[in-house]
Amino acid sequence: MALYPYPAEAPAAEAVAIVVAALRGQPVDYKEAAHAAWQVAGYGLSKWDVHPMLARGDGSLTAGEAAVVLEAAFVRTATEKVAGLPPIPWDVVLPALLNLILSLLTRK
Repeated sequence: MALYPYPAEAPAAEAVAIVVAALRGQPVDYKEAAHAAWQVAGYGLSKWDVHPMLARGDGSLTAGEAAVVLEAAFVRTATEKVAGLPPIPWDVVLPALLNLILSLLTRK
């Protein structure tokens, strides 16, 4: 099947910052935020084999909790010039990202 691969590179800190703002309910450009969330979610899905999805059952995070996890992993890592990302619990972060994308699609 000819599908585009998931992103292999971590999303830019700027994209993650947009997602964090959107998860926190701050004013964002909806189209830009949906695009950024799509990129972050795609990167998370590329980690499927490393962090099997739903390994913790139904333990998805709230939007605010997901914002804290993503900010700690991406934004601070980029600003503090730390090599490598800390472990990210994608199995519980991805549902919050997908809910964000769905909520952004219903806004104008």
